[in-house]
Amino acid sequence: MIACINENRGTMLYAAPMHYRLLAADKSNVKTPTLQRAISTSSAIALPIAEAYQKRFGLPVIQAYGIIEIGLPIINLAAAESHPGAIGHGLPDYRIGILDESGECLPADSRGQLAVQGPGMFDMYLCPPAARETVTENGWFLTGDLATMTAAGLITVVGRVKSMINVSGNKVFPEEVERVLDTHPAIAASRVSGIEHPIMGETVQAELVIRDDHSIETEQVLKYCRERLSSYKVPQFLHVVSEIPLTGSGKVAR
Repeated sequence: MIACINENRGTMLYAAPMHYRLLAADKSNVKTPTLQRAISTSSAIALPIAEAYQKRFGLPVIQAYGIIEIGLPIINLAAAESHPGAIGHGLPDYRIGILDESGECLPADSRGQLAVQGPGMFDMYLCPPAARETVTENGWFLTGDLATMTAAGLITVVGRVKSMINVSGNKVFPEEVERVLDTHPAIAASRVSGIEHPIMGETVQAELVIRDDHSIETEQVLKYCRERLSSYKVPQFLHVVSEIPLTGSGKVAR
């Protein structure tokens, strides 16, 4: 990728988080001086990866929020350096809302479901057939992502509605726990999920890929999590695996 950018004097890189992870880990010290923008899409990028890429190449990662049903309505052009974990502001002509369970817009800094209105929205689903009007709510397309939005309109995705784990009534978003685990120096990748618990309803478990030439102790990893997460978010079970399954677009398969 580095050679391709430099040979063609590339000015914009449009890639997925897994590509930025690979680039940030490169040890060659070769720079990409013609590159002016590095845009990440397909899924939220972990803050440590964005920071590592910027340190390696001297360019902030600009998150963009693309979704098949609408296109690309949100991009972090204005705050990529100061808020690299945000997906940005809505583009002109789009209306962005953070909705509660009844479909009402929430006030600034509240956590709710990310919803979008605007041009270019899909007409219908093919299989099974479903017209747009039957799957939107009052004109809003519900993305399935949980997010927050500041009074200035800066949006940050915090998790997925369907992946949420309910621990004794407390909401745990796997993506939040994964972001902590992925900063551990011995962990190359992680996947967090919920499993049934007879008392708490669900509890948290994590699959871990360990970096070459590293080893982990369960208690040390749990201590690392306890220092950074609320107690109910700390995984109760850790499983070491050889790889984390990914979707075709590089997202963690859940």
